[in-house]
Amino acid sequence: MANSDSVCILEEWKTYFDDLNGPIPDDPLPPLEDLDGVQPDIPPVTLEEVKASVERLKKRKAFGADDIPLELWKCGGNVA
Repeated sequence: MANSDSVCILEEWKTYFDDLNGPIPDDPLPPLEDLDGVQPDIPPVTLEEVKASVERLKKRKAFGADDIPLELWKCGGNVA
């Protein structure tokens, strides 16, 4: 398929979705400084919450994004 055919097909799809959903605005997201007060204040995580979560972890499960085995979290005590 020629490059111009691909561009034509993409334009047809863009027109279809614009008609279906409306055009995409040039600036769809407000600047971050305009978001103050949008989300309620969230209190910091407490040590007790972390300990309770670690106790509920099941052994022999896949590592998380940090590649730390869950067993290390459970056995690490206050050091981990």
